[in-house]
Amino acid sequence: MGKWLGLAAVLLAYSAVVSGLEVGVVDWVSGFVPPDPLLVALYLFAEGVILLTLTLLLSTRLSAIATGVVAIALFGAAWLAGVVGSLGASFNIASLRTIGQVARYILPTDGLWHGAIYYLEPQSFVAERLSESSKASGNPFFAQTPPTWTYLVWVGVWFLVVLASGLVSFERREL
Repeated sequence: MGKWLGLAAVLLAYSAVVSGLEVGVVDWVSGFVPPDPLLVALYLFAEGVILLTLTLLLSTRLSAIATGVVAIALFGAAWLAGVVGSLGASFNIASLRTIGQVARYILPTDGLWHGAIYYLEPQSFVAERLSESSKASGNPFFAQTPPTWTYLVWVGVWFLVVLASGLVSFERREL
Protein backbone atom coordinates (compact mmCIF):
# COMPACT_ATOMS: atom_id res chain seq x y z
CA MET A 1 0.00 0.00 0.00
CA GLY A 2 2.92 2.32 0.73
CA LYS A 3 4.27 1.87 -2.79
CA TRP A 4 0.85 2.66 -4.24
CA LEU A 5 0.47 5.77 -2.04
CA GLY A 6 3.92 7.02 -3.02
CA LEU A 7 3.26 6.52 -6.72
CA ALA A 8 -0.19 8.11 -6.41
CA ALA A 9 1.41 11.16 -4.76
CA VAL A 10 3.91 11.43 -7.62
CA LEU A 11 1.04 11.05 -10.08
CA LEU A 12 -0.95 13.77 -8.31
CA ALA A 13 2.00 16.18 -8.41
CA TYR A 14 2.67 15.36 -12.06
CA SER A 15 -1.00 15.84 -12.99
CA ALA A 16 -1.15 19.18 -11.19
CA VAL A 17 2.07 20.53 -12.72
CA VAL A 18 1.36 19.33 -16.26
CA SER A 19 -2.27 20.49 -16.21
CA GLY A 20 -1.24 23.88 -14.83
CA LEU A 21 1.48 24.29 -17.45
CA GLU A 22 -0.82 23.23 -20.25
CA VAL A 23 -3.58 25.63 -19.22
CA GLY A 24 -1.03 28.41 -18.75
CA VAL A 25 0.64 27.90 -22.14
CA VAL A 26 -2.67 27.61 -24.01
CA ASP A 27 -3.94 30.76 -22.25
CA TRP A 28 -0.74 32.61 -23.08
CA VAL A 29 -0.74 31.55 -26.76
CA SER A 30 -4.45 31.68 -27.58
CA GLY A 31 -6.22 33.32 -24.66
CA PHE A 32 -8.42 30.26 -24.12
CA VAL A 33 -8.92 28.81 -20.67
CA PRO A 34 -11.05 25.66 -20.33
CA PRO A 35 -14.35 26.08 -18.49
CA ASP A 36 -13.20 23.93 -15.56
CA PRO A 37 -9.45 23.17 -15.61
CA LEU A 38 -9.50 21.73 -12.08
CA LEU A 39 -12.00 19.03 -13.06
CA VAL A 40 -9.93 18.25 -16.16
CA ALA A 41 -6.87 17.71 -13.96
CA LEU A 42 -8.88 15.56 -11.53
CA TYR A 43 -10.23 13.35 -14.33
CA LEU A 44 -6.73 12.90 -15.75
CA PHE A 45 -5.41 12.08 -12.29
CA ALA A 46 -8.25 9.58 -11.79
CA GLU A 47 -7.41 7.95 -15.11
CA GLY A 48 -3.80 7.61 -14.01
CA VAL A 49 -4.81 6.19 -10.62
CA ILE A 50 -6.99 3.59 -12.35
CA LEU A 51 -4.01 2.48 -14.45
CA LEU A 52 -1.69 2.58 -11.44
CA THR A 53 -4.07 0.38 -9.45
CA LEU A 54 -4.46 -2.09 -12.30
CA THR A 55 -0.69 -2.21 -12.66
CA LEU A 56 -0.32 -2.86 -8.94
CA LEU A 57 -2.68 -5.83 -9.23
CA LEU A 58 -0.88 -7.21 -12.27
CA SER A 59 2.54 -6.75 -10.67
CA THR A 60 1.66 -9.18 -7.89
CA ARG A 61 1.64 -12.05 -10.40
CA LEU A 62 3.64 -10.93 -13.44
CA SER A 63 7.16 -9.64 -14.00
CA ALA A 64 7.68 -5.90 -14.27
CA ILE A 65 8.04 -5.94 -18.06
CA ALA A 66 5.01 -8.17 -18.56
CA THR A 67 2.97 -5.98 -16.21
CA GLY A 68 3.85 -2.85 -18.18
CA VAL A 69 3.06 -4.48 -21.52
CA VAL A 70 -0.28 -5.88 -20.34
CA ALA A 71 -1.33 -2.60 -18.68
CA ILE A 72 -0.49 -0.54 -21.78
CA ALA A 73 -2.21 -3.07 -24.05
CA LEU A 74 -5.36 -2.99 -21.90
CA PHE A 75 -5.30 0.83 -21.86
CA GLY A 76 -4.97 0.89 -25.66
CA ALA A 77 -7.71 -1.70 -26.10
CA ALA A 78 -10.05 0.32 -23.86
CA TRP A 79 -9.35 3.49 -25.86
CA LEU A 80 -9.86 1.65 -29.15
CA ALA A 81 -13.14 0.20 -27.87
CA GLY A 82 -14.20 3.78 -27.09
CA VAL A 83 -13.42 4.80 -30.68
CA VAL A 84 -15.37 1.79 -31.96
CA GLY A 85 -18.29 2.79 -29.73
CA SER A 86 -18.18 6.32 -31.15
CA LEU A 87 -18.26 4.95 -34.68
CA GLY A 88 -21.18 2.74 -33.70
CA ALA A 89 -23.04 5.78 -32.40
CA SER A 90 -22.25 7.71 -35.58
CA PHE A 91 -23.37 4.97 -37.97
CA ASN A 92 -26.17 3.72 -35.68
CA ILE A 93 -24.68 0.23 -35.30
CA ALA A 94 -25.86 -1.07 -31.95
CA SER A 95 -23.23 -3.80 -31.56
CA LEU A 96 -20.35 -1.35 -32.02
CA ARG A 97 -21.94 1.15 -29.65
CA THR A 98 -22.34 -1.64 -27.08
CA ILE A 99 -18.64 -2.53 -27.35
CA GLY A 100 -17.72 1.00 -26.37
CA GLN A 101 -20.19 1.08 -23.50
CA VAL A 102 -19.11 -2.29 -22.08
CA ALA A 103 -15.41 -1.42 -22.36
CA ARG A 104 -15.97 1.72 -20.26
CA TYR A 105 -17.14 -0.50 -17.42
CA ILE A 106 -14.43 -3.16 -17.77
CA LEU A 107 -11.60 -0.60 -17.72
CA PRO A 108 -12.97 2.88 -16.99
CA THR A 109 -10.09 4.92 -18.44
CA ASP A 110 -11.95 5.88 -21.62
CA GLY A 111 -14.98 7.07 -19.66
CA LEU A 112 -12.74 9.23 -17.46
CA TRP A 113 -10.95 10.55 -20.55
CA HIS A 114 -14.28 11.66 -21.98
CA GLY A 115 -15.02 13.37 -18.67
CA ALA A 116 -11.81 15.35 -19.06
CA ILE A 117 -12.70 16.17 -22.67
CA TYR A 118 -16.13 17.44 -21.63
CA TYR A 119 -14.66 19.91 -19.16
CA LEU A 120 -12.16 21.16 -21.75
CA GLU A 121 -14.93 22.15 -24.16
CA PRO A 122 -16.70 25.52 -23.97
CA GLN A 123 -20.47 25.14 -23.65
CA SER A 124 -20.99 27.06 -26.89
CA PHE A 125 -18.93 24.41 -28.71
CA VAL A 126 -20.94 21.60 -27.10
CA ALA A 127 -24.23 23.26 -28.09
CA GLU A 128 -23.01 23.77 -31.66
CA ARG A 129 -21.88 20.14 -31.97
CA LEU A 130 -25.16 18.85 -30.52
CA SER A 131 -27.09 20.83 -33.11
CA GLU A 132 -25.26 18.81 -35.77
CA SER A 133 -26.88 15.65 -34.27
CA SER A 134 -25.28 12.42 -35.47
CA LYS A 135 -21.97 13.92 -36.57
CA ALA A 136 -21.05 14.81 -33.00
CA SER A 137 -21.67 11.33 -31.62
CA GLY A 138 -19.11 9.80 -34.00
CA ASN A 139 -16.22 11.92 -32.84
CA PRO A 140 -14.08 10.12 -30.24
CA PHE A 141 -12.61 13.47 -29.18
CA PHE A 142 -15.94 15.04 -28.29
CA ALA A 143 -18.02 14.47 -25.17
CA GLN A 144 -21.69 15.44 -25.25
CA THR A 145 -22.16 15.11 -21.50
CA PRO A 146 -20.00 14.56 -18.44
CA PRO A 147 -19.92 11.08 -16.93
CA THR A 148 -23.02 10.33 -14.87
CA TRP A 149 -22.86 9.98 -11.11
CA THR A 150 -23.75 6.31 -11.40
CA TYR A 151 -20.77 5.80 -13.69
CA LEU A 152 -18.49 7.66 -11.29
CA VAL A 153 -19.75 5.49 -8.44
CA TRP A 154 -18.97 2.43 -10.58
CA VAL A 155 -15.44 3.77 -11.17
CA GLY A 156 -15.02 4.12 -7.41
CA VAL A 157 -16.25 0.57 -6.82
CA TRP A 158 -13.99 -0.74 -9.63
CA PHE A 159 -11.05 1.07 -8.06
CA LEU A 160 -11.69 -0.32 -4.58
CA VAL A 161 -12.19 -3.89 -5.85
CA VAL A 162 -9.01 -3.84 -7.94
CA LEU A 163 -6.99 -2.21 -5.14
CA ALA A 164 -8.24 -4.75 -2.59
CA SER A 165 -7.56 -7.60 -5.04
CA GLY A 166 -4.02 -6.33 -5.52
CA LEU A 167 -3.43 -6.15 -1.77
CA VAL A 168 -4.82 -9.65 -1.22
CA SER A 169 -2.85 -11.04 -4.14
CA PHE A 170 0.36 -9.48 -2.85
CA GLU A 171 -0.28 -10.86 0.62
CA ARG A 172 -0.77 -14.40 -0.72
CA ARG A 173 2.08 -14.57 -3.22
CA GLU A 174 5.17 -16.62 -2.53
CA LEU A 175 8.36 -14.67 -2.06
